[in-house]
Amino acid sequence: MSRTTTSSSRRPPLRRALLIGVAKYSNATIGDLPGADLNYTLLAPELARRGFTTTPLLNEAATRCAITAAIADLIKSAEPGDVCLIAYSGHGNSVADPDTDEPDGANEFIYPYDAGPFAAAIRDDELAAWLKEARPGVSIYCLFDACHSGTMPDGFLPFVRRWWWRTRRFFRRVPFWFRRRVAGGRAMVFSACRDNEEADYSQLDRGRFTDVLVDALAHGALASNQALGQHLVQSFEARGYRDQHPEFRGSPQALSAGIFERY
Repeated sequence: MSRTTTSSSRRPPLRRALLIGVAKYSNATIGDLPGADLNYTLLAPELARRGFTTTPLLNEAATRCAITAAIADLIKSAEPGDVCLIAYSGHGNSVADPDTDEPDGANEFIYPYDAGPFAAAIRDDELAAWLKEARPGVSIYCLFDACHSGTMPDGFLPFVRRWWWRTRRFFRRVPFWFRRRVAGGRAMVFSACRDNEEADYSQLDRGRFTDVLVDALAHGALASNQALGQHLVQSFEARGYRDQHPEFRGSPQALSAGIFERY
């Protein structure tokens, strides 16, 4: 007799977070990033308070293979109603590519522990392909505390008429609030900076973006993801961080949902 899965036999929705932090790199040409692995200690308690089970993947454990496997497990095992959150803290990069279909004319990367300048780096379109494996009804959040992370992961966020922004120079002139407005998709993304900026780690024990984010989560009475994103932008301005501009984007449903809630 065949079995039919009914709503009564499904498990309760889960809230799971994968927290990746790479402060030390095996390749000397990359350079270490002190504090990137400590973002986990700041973010994990706030996520736990919101009902998340957190899994750390730090430094030597955060190889390309390990990150790939962990994301695949998180996404493919998620069922409708689940909330998945992926946070990455570490080095990021952006390289102009005239052949890419990215709206900013460049490919963005994040760097696992075992990455070289390009070898073993994870491209934004790779990450987008992994996230697309999620079943309908799974809510996905991405947090990037990394340089050049403003359009990570573009491939997962459908933009209107990609060919409008074939060149990097023209894309820079498109207001970032408009880019957020036309960026839909199933992921809600918070990025530390625009894709032509660097993310500050000068405090050595944390990233500036994660510091402001955790402060907002701990003390802010914010009703939605959009309110959180706006608060981050305003907080950076109020603190005089003029060299770094956080970005956030998602579908109307994701923007209006409660912070890190199902949408």
